[in-house]
Amino acid sequence: MSAGNKKTLQKLTRGLRSQYPLYYFLGWEEERMENLLSMLVETLYKGQGKLITWSATRGFDDQETSLSEPLQALSRIRGEENPAVYLLKDLPLWFDNHPELIRGLRDLYYHLLGKHVYVFVSHPVLKMPEALKKEMFLVEMALPSEQDILAQLHKNNGQGHVPDEDTLYHMSVAMKGLSLNEVGHLQRRLYTMPDLKLRAAMAEIQEEKSQILAKESVLRFYPPQRSLDDIGGLD
Repeated sequence: MSAGNKKTLQKLTRGLRSQYPLYYFLGWEEERMENLLSMLVETLYKGQGKLITWSATRGFDDQETSLSEPLQALSRIRGEENPAVYLLKDLPLWFDNHPELIRGLRDLYYHLLGKHVYVFVSHPVLKMPEALKKEMFLVEMALPSEQDILAQLHKNNGQGHVPDEDTLYHMSVAMKGLSLNEVGHLQRRLYTMPDLKLRAAMAEIQEEKSQILAKESVLRFYPPQRSLDDIGGLD
């Protein structure tokens, strides 16, 4: 297991050992979240439990009838009698204008205490209401490690030529701070470039990071224009 996933899994385990029923899963990468929670379910329930996901657009993934309303989703969870982990995607978006949802989660907290049912709400931005801070355990999804990124870069999927191992290593180091989704998009662009060299790859990675900084409305990123070899007076 990579360092990033191991760190997040340790946080999850810490919360479970404390027997918190409710969790706020902070992060962008829902696929990684689901993979980690699936591993957690397997370890926790020894094959006797399940991971169930919910979103407002699709409802629960284990039933055909769509329960798109958040309060309906909480009601369904309240009636759960079997070991299960629920992942409610983007539920915090409803917190601001729906005090009844916050009350519903607090009620669910007390209802699930001591049971083998755990509820995770996920969102990329921390929007935890003051009224839930004592009942909800915060887990932040760690960014991908170099190992995670390198594993992604080794995947080709017929999208071009995979660079040599040394180039891949330097690319993985330079891509730290990106999500795996961002790495995947950048990878597709890089692998379609003819005769990709490390210098060209680094320039593309720097450009990608400058775009990310621009989205955050922070200082503009200026890639380095010179190397130490170009600077005089160092002899």
